[in-house]
Amino acid sequence: MITVETPSRIIPLRYDLGDIVYHRLADERRKGMVTGLKIDPGGAMYYVTWPDHMEHQHFECELSTEFVPDYEVSG
Repeated sequence: MITVETPSRIIPLRYDLGDIVYHRLADERRKGMVTGLKIDPGGAMYYVTWPDHMEHQHFECELSTEFVPDYEVSG
């Protein structure tokens, strides 16, 4: 785990630049790469570039290092 120290607190970072991640709510397996970080007093945001070459901001809770398919069966 990487940490960023600010004058008032330490912010732990789960992902580093270059890490491969998946979006937790995605229906299909699409790898993304962490290409940027934004750190402010509220915490960290991760910039992820997806296969369509678009970069989007995500909170840590939206990302995972493993693809977890949704096994819910609709009735």
